[in-house]
Amino acid sequence: MKRAFPFAPTLACLLAIASPVAFAQHAGHSQHSTPAPPMQHEGHDMSSMQDMSGMSAEEHARMMAQPHAPSILPPPTAEERARAFPDLGGMDMREHMDDDPFVATLQLDRLEMFRDHGANALEWELHGWAGHRGNRFEWRTRGERVGRDTHDGELELLWSHATGPWWNRTLGVRHDFGDGQNRDWLALGVEGIAPYKIDVAATLYAGENGIGARAEASYDLLLTQRLVLQPRLEADAYAGNDAPRDSFEAGLRLRYEFTRQFAPYFGYEWSTASTDDGETGGHWVAGIRAWF
Repeated sequence: MKRAFPFAPTLACLLAIASPVAFAQHAGHSQHSTPAPPMQHEGHDMSSMQDMSGMSAEEHARMMAQPHAPSILPPPTAEERARAFPDLGGMDMREHMDDDPFVATLQLDRLEMFRDHGANALEWELHGWAGHRGNRFEWRTRGERVGRDTHDGELELLWSHATGPWWNRTLGVRHDFGDGQNRDWLALGVEGIAPYKIDVAATLYAGENGIGARAEASYDLLLTQRLVLQPRLEADAYAGNDAPRDSFEAGLRLRYEFTRQFAPYFGYEWSTASTDDGETGGHWVAGIRAWF
């Protein structure tokens, strides 16, 4: 018969040995521990929390929603400013933010060849300007040459004043030459970019023998980054003795921009003029567009 293991006496001996050790650890912990600091909530101690015990839920929410006063920082010193904005050796753009430099440009809008009644013809339209952003001097010339004869040649000298970011007001003179017709006009007009990026120009003319008006509109439709389709309209009307002929032109030109400064094109232009024979017709054109 097996003897039973003396479980109760053994457990009593183990408890008697472990009790002094546990008591010593508890005493050492009590001697070295420090009291916990009072609880804080975003800058409020327990005393303020006790004062809030009498508040309603709405008052408590309104007080907690108030923003805390921001900390006041001292203004930067001269040394701190110098470190933040060092000398860039003449490249500091802060000194050039309001500059309005003198700029000059020359633009060749149309220089195109076509056939006119079986003869080679050349048509041109150029304009350039020089000046500042608000005021500048402008000049324009246009005309047509068939064979050795010049038709409907014009030269305009204008002062242009900006009336806004998109529009200019022009004032100047115009001189007609070619076909033995020399006329001088005063010119007053506006030019700019209408909504949907339509280039618009309208000018009134007054001369010794009559008055006139011209309206132009064109639009650049980007088919790709380099391929541009440009529809163009122009209407001229005059009244008086020895006045130029009334005319209306509608053209469509497709150009390829090798660069923004140089683009060959081809297209078709239809025109009508108030002449004795009521000349109306169209022709294919090929030319270049450039600016410098």
